[in-house]
Amino acid sequence: MKIKKIPSQSFLIGERIFLLIGSFFVALALETFLAPNKIMDGGTTGLAIILSHLTPLYLGFWIVLLNIPFLFIGHYYFGAPFTKRSIMALFFLGFFIYLLHFVPTITNNDFLASVLGGLAIGIGVGLVIRGKGSIDGIDILAIIISRGSRFSLGQTIFFFNISILILGGFVFGWPKMFYSLITYLFAYQTIDLIVRL
Repeated sequence: MKIKKIPSQSFLIGERIFLLIGSFFVALALETFLAPNKIMDGGTTGLAIILSHLTPLYLGFWIVLLNIPFLFIGHYYFGAPFTKRSIMALFFLGFFIYLLHFVPTITNNDFLASVLGGLAIGIGVGLVIRGKGSIDGIDILAIIISRGSRFSLGQTIFFFNISILILGGFVFGWPKMFYSLITYLFAYQTIDLIVRL
């Protein structure tokens, strides 16, 4: 009889702490650096920034709504534990976005906002990944697509994110797309660093 290994309580608490702190950093980046300056990250957060600008609905609502379909897809491909952790991370993210919505914008300098926002996003997403969760459904979709195509995971994620940044260029203007690209590059490098620690 095969005995199923049960994760220790301290290990589970550690994962949840990563999800909690990571979600806070993502919310901090979105509400105090990026969204007020119309600068985007890639993925569903980038789409959420665009939609929150075009509609009266707030950023946290769009992030949760856009990720719901991907949670179902993730549940099918990656199982219930991954889905539960991702739901927890999204709940934390929505909560922190609501709280930080009332905090004044830290800087109105686009370059500074793009760099600091990218660093904060990278730290946050990296910690969520270390907590074995996800707050960006585009990444889930990219993993699945890359498995059945000749494109690597990195190439697939890059394609999706660049498409979203170009869409943002049409909405916010091309200078904002340039700063969004800076945010994306800083976030990408920071995620890689945090995950490898």
